[in-house]
Amino acid sequence: MADNMNMELNDENMAEAAGGMDIKLPIPRFKVGDIAVQTNGNHRVEILAVLRYHGKEWGWNYRVKYLNGGAVTEFMFDKDLA
Repeated sequence: MADNMNMELNDENMAEAAGGMDIKLPIPRFKVGDIAVQTNGNHRVEILAVLRYHGKEWGWNYRVKYLNGGAVTEFMFDKDLA
């Protein structure tokens, strides 16, 4: 390891670096700017950001803005939206 302490970071070295994920994530159901309906309450929301994937059961996590009132939340998932 000491031999690699002062090595130049180039494309070849970066390609051999360890880390990251080996699984392929599914494509998010919604993208920024999409309008969706919250399945529990029938509220229309605008997708503001796609945050992170939480597995098959929950799907992607989104930041949304309720169109009726303007409240913003980050606790909306694929399973909550249609």
